[in-house]
Amino acid sequence: MLAVATALAFLLLQVQAQPSLERPPDISVFSSYHPVLPPSLTPPPKTITITGHVVLYNSGLMNQTAQMDLFIKVDGKDEFLRLAYTPYGGGFDAPAPSREMIPPRKMIRDGRVRWTFQVYPSGTESESRVCASLPKAAVPDGKGHYVTSENLGAYLHVPGTRWHIFSELHSIPCRYVKSWSRFGDSPGRNQRH
Repeated sequence: MLAVATALAFLLLQVQAQPSLERPPDISVFSSYHPVLPPSLTPPPKTITITGHVVLYNSGLMNQTAQMDLFIKVDGKDEFLRLAYTPYGGGFDAPAPSREMIPPRKMIRDGRVRWTFQVYPSGTESESRVCASLPKAAVPDGKGHYVTSENLGAYLHVPGTRWHIFSELHSIPCRYVKSWSRFGDSPGRNQRH
């Protein structure tokens, strides 16, 4: 009889220790939760096609990495657009990009060449950060210290261009590149993976 009473007391304690399913959830716990869908479930961003000439590029980034940070003059319009691209979304653990994923050197060596880009608004947090800032550099502050400052000198003009837009860089809209091709080539040849 003592064993039965002990077993019943143990079961009663277990039932009382489990949370009630009827209790409403604590809203404060869930108010800051923002679910992130895995890439396979995330709807693809709406892309648009832009054709233009590359006029400025981030020399340090494009000469040393597979990333893209450039400004183009949009064909048929009196406007410029900043374009950014990072294979596999970047990050230290990203795999090495294939040859097709690396922006061609012709893009930054000849401003007379027209390019077609498939672009979309920045969607992820890292894409938004890239579009929201310009390159930074450590510069002396005159007191023996270094401060971080925008480094517009990181951008170089593409040979063959005639547009000077350094004063406008902050106000130029930014888009992320999905693919690119030389104007007249088959579009989407260089797909972002």
